[in-house]
Amino acid sequence: MNPFLEFITNNFILLFIVITMVLVLIFNKRLNKKRNILIGGALLLALVLAILLAFEAEFYKDNNVIGAVIVSYLGYILRPVCVLLFISLIDERPSQHPFIFVIPLIINAIYYMSALFINVPELYNITFYFTTSPDGLVFHRGYFNFVAHIVSFLYLAYLVYVNLKILKRKHLLDGIIVLTGAIAVIVSVILEAVGVAKNLLNNVIAVYTVFYYLFLYVEETKRDPLTNLFDRRAYYRDLSKYDRQINGVAVIDMNGLKFLNDNYGHIEGDKGLITIGQTLEKVFKSQLVYRIGGDEFVVLFINTNEDALNTLKEAFLIKLGETNYRASIGVALKNKDEDYASLLKRAEVIMYEEKARYYEDGKHNRRKN
Repeated sequence: MNPFLEFITNNFILLFIVITMVLVLIFNKRLNKKRNILIGGALLLALVLAILLAFEAEFYKDNNVIGAVIVSYLGYILRPVCVLLFISLIDERPSQHPFIFVIPLIINAIYYMSALFINVPELYNITFYFTTSPDGLVFHRGYFNFVAHIVSFLYLAYLVYVNLKILKRKHLLDGIIVLTGAIAVIVSVILEAVGVAKNLLNNVIAVYTVFYYLFLYVEETKRDPLTNLFDRRAYYRDLSKYDRQINGVAVIDMNGLKFLNDNYGHIEGDKGLITIGQTLEKVFKSQLVYRIGGDEFVVLFINTNEDALNTLKEAFLIKLGETNYRASIGVALKNKDEDYASLLKRAEVIMYEEKARYYEDGKHNRRKN
């Protein structure tokens, strides 16, 4: 069969996924730009790996040692890159601290350069090498040919760590999604490491990337478009879902929003809402945070004690005090046999008392909204 047609036949599903998703990413701007780039990059890299394998197969048939060594080298350095892109979809730290996460890739790329010295057995025996035969090339693993797999496992170990944090935050569905993806990639890395499969990792990552994109797309419909916090619909959904686990609530209301809107424009008011949302998310990162409308925010606490509740409240006020915006907050811990409506009302009373004190202080120069 013609090599091109053989490639199309063997990778038809992968090609279909990549082409379709690239078109979706181009014409659908719902997700943020960075996530779209990561998704597109992971898919295109999966396709590049498939192309390299197709070239490798042809080099095997032609006894082309140099060609086989080069494409194998590229495969060994690009597979961990594909895994890194994969975990970057789920956690932002790889893009926030690129130097730390890129170091293993650099070490991996330098290490496998030893295979390029095909005339120096002492070097290429470390990683991999080829010998010729009447039936084509024969691949041989070197003494330490698992560095690329170790690097991939380091990234995947980090992914499992992220998953445990997600589960700790009570986001069970997010945790399940991440865990299933991590398991699938780990299995594919193991199977490729022991030589059972050769074209598995790129296909698994491509399929899971599409799946995760769909998950993110659905999740975006549950979020407030301005602050990216969970919205009112998600709030009522989670009230029902975590009814027995919720034992505390915080009610937050921005101070001076009307003053900002009237005097500086709605863009400045929006900046204040975004800042408060970001501060809430940073401080209450292990809890459930919502913007339920206007300048109103709610935090639901899962199995939290009173000391932790008050500590988080103070931490929020201190952190927000470092910005140009202010908010009033009321927190309440559930009493025995108390229903949520009563708990919420107590928190609201405290919040409105704080808001009244805020506006009574003339130094704030804010008109009551």
